[in-house]
Amino acid sequence: GSAIVLVSACPNAERQLLMLQCLKCALPVADSAAQMTKAIVDDDVHRSQVPSLLASASSVIAALAHALVVLVDDGTFLEPELPTLVRNINSILVQDPDAVAGAMHLEVGAFIHSLAQKPRALPPGLITMCHHLYNAAEVKFGVLAAQNAIVMMLISRAITPVVLRLAQRMGAGAASLSGNISDLSRLLQRVAHFAHHGEDVVGGAAGAPRDLPQILEHVAAMRDLVSRVLVIPADQTLGVRVSPGEAEEAAMWIVEACRHWSSGLSASGAVVGGSRPRQQQLLSAALPILERFAALGVGAGGGANATVPGTPPR
Repeated sequence: GSAIVLVSACPNAERQLLMLQCLKCALPVADSAAQMTKAIVDDDVHRSQVPSLLASASSVIAALAHALVVLVDDGTFLEPELPTLVRNINSILVQDPDAVAGAMHLEVGAFIHSLAQKPRALPPGLITMCHHLYNAAEVKFGVLAAQNAIVMMLISRAITPVVLRLAQRMGAGAASLSGNISDLSRLLQRVAHFAHHGEDVVGGAAGAPRDLPQILEHVAAMRDLVSRVLVIPADQTLGVRVSPGEAEEAAMWIVEACRHWSSGLSASGAVVGGSRPRQQQLLSAALPILERFAALGVGAGGGANATVPGTPPR
């Protein structure tokens, strides 16, 4: 319970790193990480008034998806399909905008199709998260909205960020991403957006993109992919192994971050912003975690001025 409040109340800029450390800390303990994943998803769905907010950039679910991708190493995430997509998009050399757009739609369609043909389209951790998100969202928002929430989460918070990082690595030395990759990123974000809003827009209506029919085809293909993913049983280990040493380092990071937060500072030592109620919420969540870890002998000493592992000293 305290971990959920802590993740929700901590500074947005530190949520992804906190989520990653929480998972690392829980993974060696039976199915604790899977239970935490379910609790975090259930809580975020409960708080959301509309399904389109479930995978928004500042959502807790977005941070959870990011952490699960990092844990499987985004350098191997969705290989070979995702690297192939990036290479093929960068290889589009035609100049005509319509021809470029058509080629991109073909590549995105081929990418989704190739994923759907795999026995396991996603890493175990993301499959487990998809199960939890679908189960919680289906009860509150209905079947279609639950599928759309998973589509948006996968595209916006797992696939697109890795596409951008892969493109940067493949184009090492380039001053910026290629125009094709930037266009691909915008296309993927349109697919994520119209997963929730496509039925509200009639092709040709004011504000509807010219390629709306192709976008909706990708949405339908992603929904089919989601249906295939949900047939695969959830993995209570999340398919990730963390050594006791890594778990202890994660616990120490959490302890020192809580020390900073309980002193009104961010994990990196900067002054925490936000409203007073949110600061109080953060303090209320941090103190029980500090006491719990102190009883276990983790992070003894240090104080509010200790350096959080992974952050520069102040």
